[in-house]
Amino acid sequence: MTRSIDTDATAAALDERLTALNAELSQTRELAVAAQVKAATGGPGVQEEADRLDGEVQRLERSIAATRDALAAVGEAGEAIADEIEQARAKQHRKKVAAIVRKCRGLAEAEDAALDSVIAARKALREGLGELWEAADGPARSGELSELPTIINNLPLIAVERLAHGNVMASRSSLLDRSAPAPSVADHLDRVLDLIAPGPGRPKNLGSEGTAA
Repeated sequence: MTRSIDTDATAAALDERLTALNAELSQTRELAVAAQVKAATGGPGVQEEADRLDGEVQRLERSIAATRDALAAVGEAGEAIADEIEQARAKQHRKKVAAIVRKCRGLAEAEDAALDSVIAARKALREGLGELWEAADGPARSGELSELPTIINNLPLIAVERLAHGNVMASRSSLLDRSAPAPSVADHLDRVLDLIAPGPGRPKNLGSEGTAA
């Protein structure tokens, strides 16, 4: 279909032509009636003029019918073009949305992979803390590591609050300060781990309250 046709302009031109033809037809009919009246009374050339005007009326009626048909055809063409344009826009929109869907699917797969890494890291941390507990003797378990079981139980809450700090989960606390550093599993564990082996940059030989002995 030729999209370069301006159906609105064509329809306007045909409508203007139809108005002009109707006006001309009305005037010609009046002249034709008057000519027929004169022809009834006789007179040279009067009948010929009446016949000519009748022919002109018929010609105008055919032109009006053809113009109406053309106007209807242009209207149908305009609707067809509008439908085709709308379908093209809808197809383009679906194509854009489909591309975003594919992007979201990739992002979801990436999150699955990241969550798998979290699962693996959590299991490895549990194994490491279990190894620490098994390796500790009685005095260490009742002393420096006495809070370790409680801290281990709190690790999932720390992980949730870290996610809440990043605005991807709801916080369990209404007082979460997102302007402060994010809650840290490592920092939470260091409350106990530093009592046995202080981290880099921390003072050695810490007491049970975390102060230098």
